[in-house]
Amino acid sequence: MLPKSESTNKMHMLHLIFKHKSATPFFHKILMVAATLIFTLVLLLLALKIWGKEYYATSVDLAHHYGLIQTIALVKGVNLNHPLYSYLGGMQLYPPVTHVLAVILGGLMGSYLRGMFFVSLIALFGIYLFIGWMIKFKELIPSLISSFTFLVLLCCFHRTNIFVGGEIIENFFFAQLVGFFIFLAMVFFIGILSAHFIIKGTISLFITFVLGWVYPISAIEFAAASLIFPLLSLHQQKTFKNVSWKFATCWIIFTILQGAAIILHPSFTFMKNVSTNEGGMAVFLPPDLSIILLTSSLAILVCVLLRTMTRSFSGLSNLSILIVSAGGICAASIAQLLLFYLIHMGSRYGTEKHIFAVSTLIAAIVSVLVACPFRKMKIATPSLANMLLPSVTAMIALAIILPKQGAPIKPLDKYQQAIANLTDRRFIIQDHTVSANSHFSAVENFIVSTGDLHFDIATALGFNINPVYLGDAYPKLLADHQIQFELTSQDSNPPQNCIRQYLPDNIVIVDYRCIENKG
Repeated sequence: MLPKSESTNKMHMLHLIFKHKSATPFFHKILMVAATLIFTLVLLLLALKIWGKEYYATSVDLAHHYGLIQTIALVKGVNLNHPLYSYLGGMQLYPPVTHVLAVILGGLMGSYLRGMFFVSLIALFGIYLFIGWMIKFKELIPSLISSFTFLVLLCCFHRTNIFVGGEIIENFFFAQLVGFFIFLAMVFFIGILSAHFIIKGTISLFITFVLGWVYPISAIEFAAASLIFPLLSLHQQKTFKNVSWKFATCWIIFTILQGAAIILHPSFTFMKNVSTNEGGMAVFLPPDLSIILLTSSLAILVCVLLRTMTRSFSGLSNLSILIVSAGGICAASIAQLLLFYLIHMGSRYGTEKHIFAVSTLIAAIVSVLVACPFRKMKIATPSLANMLLPSVTAMIALAIILPKQGAPIKPLDKYQQAIANLTDRRFIIQDHTVSANSHFSAVENFIVSTGDLHFDIATALGFNINPVYLGDAYPKLLADHQIQFELTSQDSNPPQNCIRQYLPDNIVIVDYRCIENKG
């Protein structure tokens, strides 16, 4: 044990270290960042526990995306030359990054089905987390007002299903959700990156190309945002009249390269063809006029926020990032609207896919403008509370956006795994088996039919299922590969392993036999 005098001296030295002007802020900042990260992670895990038990999609897109995920898992990578890919139909050339993430997470969880839904939830939480940071002021009072206003707007209008998260309710725009999350994260990264314009431009080109493998619309949005950043910098510095030829030339070259990164991307042609198709949207707004009015509103609000910033506006940490994000979304939406209405390229369905991001950014900007008059209000509270606020906002946003009750994943997942583990596979012949569990909906049987049991996905996509779930890509494949056997069950767990044998025309039942489950 140290003598009292020596112990007192050591305590005095520690006191001096923490009291030092340079040391105290550093350690304080490290502690606050660590506390924020831990708190955010805890909330994310809680969100996965609460909402990760159910899914909310009733669209065939759910099964299509899952089919691609299963194929990537079976092939152990993305290999378009592999025979299995030829059975994916319209999903064969779909940008695969989101699905690879689901395979990785699903492998860790022991279920690719759960991996797909967990990737969706993580992306959704991340989106609202970044928005929470964008609308946060330096002071707690205006931050609280901004976050509260944002959540109130979500609460008032979420039933129209226009906010981010609506992509996975009824519809399942899986890649769009993840693409928007990566878009926000990358805009945030470029916004805080302290580097020369050329270095930022080079990094942005790389990000645009990578986003093309996630979701091309997100790549277009990011490309537009990256072009806005240097212009916003000129606006802030009030140097538009003194722009050098060097800067102008670099910006023009940068614009051309960003366009090339999008148009020449391998996924662009495929997604352009997909965008011409008309599909269903689970958005409860009048068609046509809604997306035009929403996009116009976002453009006006961006201008208002930009004007507010020029009046010596201070107090919002990430105002520039919010303006650039909203501007990129707005530019991409306007471009697609013009292409559709002026030269009839694309589809109404394609233009309406922008509704989710446009509406969410409108709510964010309105929240900031409401809180602006209170930005000088200060309160003697720890700054940690202000840092934790975006995480709380994200958690509450999920509680507002996601339905109170969906379809449970567990029975579906358990049934699929039970089928995959059958030991007697005499009548489970390659690609000629589909699920027809009477306890599941058509979409759920459709999902199981793209499960581990099947090696040629597309030929298992629809017997005894409503033809509307097949889409246009599959009838020929189904005609070429007649389904011979249908797995039936009265109970979801364990399955009653019975087989109905059909003639090649899928009409006359020749035999009915049950297989003893030896597993």
